[in-house]
Amino acid sequence: MHTSARVEEVTATGVRLANGTFIPAELIVWAAGVKAPDILTKLGGLETNRASQLVVLPTLQTTRDPNIFALGDCAACPWVGQAGKTVPPRAQAAHQQASRLARQLKRRLAEREAEPWRYRDFGSLVSLGDFSTVGNLMAGCGSRACLHA
Repeated sequence: MHTSARVEEVTATGVRLANGTFIPAELIVWAAGVKAPDILTKLGGLETNRASQLVVLPTLQTTRDPNIFALGDCAACPWVGQAGKTVPPRAQAAHQQASRLARQLKRRLAEREAEPWRYRDFGSLVSLGDFSTVGNLMAGCGSRACLHA
């Protein structure tokens, strides 16, 4: 395991790091994390976190301008009920946020107050090729159904 190592290239036979080190491997698990575009840090004084995400309220409004909304990977949204955590930057969360934002904008046009949004974690699946998947389902409902196919 290599931490804080920048990957330069992944090949069929291994991984080349930015420092030139080649790590031969048959199976590669690369967890790189998510970072929003740096341009978000230059948007008129809006609050960003160290991943360059816009910091938003549970209403998906930015903390410094209620007329600007953000969602998906570019938003650091508090995870209601998970003290100190933000909603994970996954497609599932972005889809939920997009649905809520459509309603928020309608409320805004009708001059009604924005409503807070709460992320519901339905679990995650990761494809490991044509015939293998690993993950957990129904993560947010109190019971856990793990899947390894």
